[in-house]
Amino acid sequence: MFKETAVDDVLEMMHYLTNEVGIDGMLIAPGYQYSQIDPALTMTRAEHEEKFRVIRKVARQRGYRWLASPIYQEFLTGERKLKCAPWGSITRNPYGWKGPCYLLTDGIFPTYDALLEGMEWEDYGPGNDPRCEHCAIHSGFEPSAAYEAAGSIKESARSMAWTLTG
Repeated sequence: MFKETAVDDVLEMMHYLTNEVGIDGMLIAPGYQYSQIDPALTMTRAEHEEKFRVIRKVARQRGYRWLASPIYQEFLTGERKLKCAPWGSITRNPYGWKGPCYLLTDGIFPTYDALLEGMEWEDYGPGNDPRCEHCAIHSGFEPSAAYEAAGSIKESARSMAWTLTG
């Protein structure tokens, strides 16, 4: 979802996909700033947090299945902070293993081990790299959400219940 996308349009799409098409769920994530896209098209962290608070509230009220874990939803709405886990969803392309993440290419590595050894993972994510400041990409933060859920019995049970019931 990009900056100019109105919340009402997203909710209308969710209604259509749920009630007309009959899908089981949908992935909705913000249009985040990164080097290969015009920043005027994307949202800042504050902008996507505001939009996702409304989307989550209405999706719950109307029974739309938003395929984002509870912890990731809390992150998108600004209720929780997460560190990025670029290592959680690695990209391989015809040239090799892309690092550090899906959006940023600071290196291409011939082997998975070379990628793991060649990246300074702690240098990435909001607060560490200015290119990451407004990013909230699911491939970097859903792994963090899963990692955080695994560290708590309460969060593990909550994630399991969400997985089973939506």
